[in-house]
Amino acid sequence: MYLDKAKESFTRLSQISRVSREACPCTLDEVQELENSLGLPLAKAYKEFLLWAGENGGYFSSDRANWQHVRRNREDALEIMQEDGVSEDLLPRDAIVFVVYHGGSRFAFIRASEGDDPPVHEYCETFDSIGIRWNFARNLDEYCVRRIKGSIRALNGD
Repeated sequence: MYLDKAKESFTRLSQISRVSREACPCTLDEVQELENSLGLPLAKAYKEFLLWAGENGGYFSSDRANWQHVRRNREDALEIMQEDGVSEDLLPRDAIVFVVYHGGSRFAFIRASEGDDPPVHEYCETFDSIGIRWNFARNLDEYCVRRIKGSIRALNGD
């Protein structure tokens, strides 16, 4: 429902990639365990992601994106910010850091207070600044599609 385009893009990537990629779902109990451990309500779109690819991170398997990582990702995100000299206050209390990118210098998050299909925000370093790009993607579906299309372009040599 919330991730239809992402799932379609993931299928296309899996068909053209030399590396077999499978999305392994979390169980409902694991989703509930994550929600309880975070102490925050999970957006319906994010729950759909977890029930589709939350066990292994699916497309994001090289990043820290599976449900077990998410329990620790906030701590990692705060450490990244501290290393960059950025105030931890910039990361909202209701942020759910759903992925820390491979290499550990960037992360993406949604906010529990922003509804069932929230925008994705990203912390990163750019040429001229370090900080959060608010509303980096309209929602989780758009975010996933962007990442997957980037991989498809890379596979095609674009």
